Amino acid sequence: MLDKSVAITFVNALLEVAAKKGLFEQIEKDLALVSDVITKHGGIKKILFHPSITRNEKKKLIRKVFGASASNLMMNFLNLLVDRRKE
Repeated sequence: MLDKSVAITFVNALLEVAAKKGLFEQIEKDLALVSDVITKHGGIKKILFHPSITRNEKKKLIRKVFGASASNLMMNFLNLLVDRRKE
C-alpha cells in the first residue's frame, strides 16, 4: 500500500498543476469521483492493487471506468501513478 507521505506528495503536485491551469475545482471533483468509485467498488481496488496485473491492464480499467467522467489531467495523473507503481 502507498505510504501516506508519498501519497500527499503526489496529490500536492496534482493540486499545484491544477491550480496553475485553472482546473482546481475540476480536480477536486475528479478526486471525489475516484475516491467514491474505489470505495464503493472493491473489485476495482483489488485490481489496481494486485501486483500480477499488468500496468496496461490497469490503465485500460482506469480509462474504462473514469475516461468519460474525469478530466485529462486526472487521467494523466492516474496513469502516472500506475506507471510509477504508486496505485
